[in-house]
Amino acid sequence: MANIEITNNSIDGIVIKEAVFGDAILLDAGGETYPAGTVLGRIPASGKLTKYTAGAADGSQTPKAVLRDALVLAAATDTPCRVLVGGQVRRGSLVADDPARAVTVAEADALRDYGIVSLTTAQLSQLDNQ
Repeated sequence: MANIEITNNSIDGIVIKEAVFGDAILLDAGGETYPAGTVLGRIPASGKLTKYTAGAADGSQTPKAVLRDALVLAAATDTPCRVLVGGQVRRGSLVADDPARAVTVAEADALRDYGIVSLTTAQLSQLDNQ
């Protein structure tokens, strides 16, 4: 008889419900890895998305989209991807311009202006199969 294998499925993630995705082009001058939940801003001159940067003046200072999955970007290369442009997301899963800090209320409100509602959530379930 085969051994029983236990698989734990995580119900955590960025999206809560009603996700709307759109195609986009991401550009990162330095080339880095964007983790899932990275807040993105759009540079109007090029129409491309990049990591949201609070103090910028090129358009990326306005949060407009969220990256659902981690993405590795090559330096100065356009990377096509699908990003979240609407729906409900977990606020605790969002990554701001500095991964060490949480997304502020003002940043969450700015996302709401573009159809992305970030909600504070708490995981109440526990694994009961072990």
